[in-house]
Amino acid sequence: MAPRKRKGSSSASVVGAGGDGPTRAKRPKLEQLKQVELMDLPLGPLHLIISKVDPDKQHILRHASNQLKVEHSDCMLHSYKSFANFHLRQQHGNDDQNMRNFVMQVLAQSTDYFINSGYDAIFTGKLMKFYKQLTTGEEAIDVTQMHQFLHEFYHNLEWTPAEWPKGAAARIRLNQRRLVQTMTLLNLLRQFRKFRVVSSAMNLMHWQLQLEVLGVHFGIQEKDTIASEEEKLFDFLTIIAELLVFDKAKSNVSRFIEIGTSVYVYGLKEQTLSARCPKLSLKFSVLAPVALRALLEDVINGKVDMTKAVRCPLVDTFSIQLEVKSRQVNLWGGNSRMEICIVPLH
Repeated sequence: MAPRKRKGSSSASVVGAGGDGPTRAKRPKLEQLKQVELMDLPLGPLHLIISKVDPDKQHILRHASNQLKVEHSDCMLHSYKSFANFHLRQQHGNDDQNMRNFVMQVLAQSTDYFINSGYDAIFTGKLMKFYKQLTTGEEAIDVTQMHQFLHEFYHNLEWTPAEWPKGAAARIRLNQRRLVQTMTLLNLLRQFRKFRVVSSAMNLMHWQLQLEVLGVHFGIQEKDTIASEEEKLFDFLTIIAELLVFDKAKSNVSRFIEIGTSVYVYGLKEQTLSARCPKLSLKFSVLAPVALRALLEDVINGKVDMTKAVRCPLVDTFSIQLEVKSRQVNLWGGNSRMEICIVPLH
């Protein structure tokens, strides 16, 4: 007696077996799926993926391609502005909250001219260090972090353009950066509560602008290596930004720190007007067209829109010199006078 075949054991019913029986199953042909690249995604999902990457790994995305670098910068800038706008809307809170708000306000005032004038990629490149604080709101940048961030940002502004061509093109780029840096400095100074314009007048071909901030003292002591003009400018910009935070908070502060090849002593002291009150005096000597001088005056008067790009006039004759003097109660071994050549005359 022949053994009983089990149901479904026929060779014709096995997928892929030989034979042409009517019960043979056909293997479906699977279409090859197209590989989806990261940059093929819409901006929303792409930025969401970028935001989920660990801050320490952000530089990998940023350097994967030029296109991804642009999208990463846009994502970081959007996160920063959203977080900054939240703090700028905060009016009152406890002391810690108020100090964080002041830091974010000064950070915006110290960088907005640059961000909107084409230096946003350099800004967001340094912003990765504070990505978690800015995107999650778990923690805001404090004064010390702001100081370090701004100094590195200003330094990168100077050395990143090394690949730019020499000659006239390089000179135009330099003038652009120096103008934005000067406007940023003036914008910060005008916000001090005891700031005033001492004089503004023409002296032969130069425009002489004298400013004064009461309650601020400043001194510098250079070591064996003399600091460059760029380094002094970056240091001074950063120090003024830091002091403005404490001025907004109405807090006394005294600093003695080493930055690069220089040691600085500076501070802010609430005092009544007297002969012993600390005072910071600044004298700008500007050789430039009337339109550029008018632009700087508008900055002092708060009439320049920080959301628009700064356009530097294309001129051959353009120079800005700055002399800083400090009157302070307790002098130290350093120098209370510093000169900075912001834009040299070529």
